[in-house]
Amino acid sequence: METHNLRDRSRVNILETVLQEAPVTRDRVITKTGLSKATVSRVVEELRLDGFLADGTVKEHTGRGRRSTYVDLAGGLGFVVGIDLGANSTRMIAADLRGRHLGSLRTATPSGLSTRDAVEWVAERLAQLTGNPSLDGTLAGVAVALPGRVMGNQLTRMAPSNQHLAGTQFHSLLERQLDVPVYLDNDANLALLSEMTSGTAAGRSDVALLSVSTTFGSAICVNGAILKGRSTSLGELGVLGAGPQGAPLDRFLSVNGIMETAKSRGIHLDAIENLWEKPLTEELQALSDDFTEALTAASAVFAVTFDPEAIVYNGRLRPLMESKMADVEARLIALLSTSPHLLVTPQDGYSVAKGALEAAIQEARLMTLQRVLDRGEETAS
Repeated sequence: METHNLRDRSRVNILETVLQEAPVTRDRVITKTGLSKATVSRVVEELRLDGFLADGTVKEHTGRGRRSTYVDLAGGLGFVVGIDLGANSTRMIAADLRGRHLGSLRTATPSGLSTRDAVEWVAERLAQLTGNPSLDGTLAGVAVALPGRVMGNQLTRMAPSNQHLAGTQFHSLLERQLDVPVYLDNDANLALLSEMTSGTAAGRSDVALLSVSTTFGSAICVNGAILKGRSTSLGELGVLGAGPQGAPLDRFLSVNGIMETAKSRGIHLDAIENLWEKPLTEELQALSDDFTEALTAASAVFAVTFDPEAIVYNGRLRPLMESKMADVEARLIALLSTSPHLLVTPQDGYSVAKGALEAAIQEARLMTLQRVLDRGEETAS
């Protein structure tokens, strides 16, 4: 049994290295895993015959010794898709398991669909994206980012345009329709994953994110792990009566909330862009100042609760946030004598979809490693 356990660990360590760095030289695999050259050669050959790995090109010879060959992932492992199913727009990105971009799609999100119709619509858009002949293999998994709260496969507190997706039916129907594993999470968590993987917060381990868009959301990463609570209450800053005049924060930190607040005050606001694209009337300036106060309050909650290295801001109200950062930082320093790094993400409509894609890649890699273990057990028996 111990021999089989050692063999399985060697297989997993080698495949994990290739998954993270493919294409990678055999010399690099030896260095990274600490395994002997003979063991690496034997296991790579086993994994190649089992359909997990493939021979790569030969590394150019630049010195003494033999040239090193590359090891790559087998094409048959397939590809994954990350989906940002936003309230207004849907974005999809396809990639192979080493993260190589294979295609993307952007379209308006339809409203008023039943859950079943929404699942069929997503499947049709996926078929449109994955019909690209450059995609090698079959669909291996999908991750979907949603504007709402997600607890496992249960969707709650969805954005008004996505209320029909609440419950568990969306997940079960989509998984059945696509016949692949489907991972769900809220858009704030996956936006933060994107920022920590390759965005403004890359290399940091303690980061908070405020998503100020059509709806308001937030996410927290501590010691490199995005926090998931026992319930959907974690990160629900929008319900706190910490805004101007004691109003809930999401009345000032979301497009829907600001438009409702403007209406209740009798302020004429044609479009949310009026808050940063035109000279402001006295009433709009007051609304803009309230936004600053609410943004400072939400940032302070994160600062005193989690003491993050940085707070990342993204979403549709990015231009307004950019104009407020110096003021927010000054207020935090006056309040707390310090401030985390405040980072507004660059304009990139695919940031949430990139986070969903990263989640899909991580899930598919875990399943691939499990398949290696299962294959080892079959061989042992």
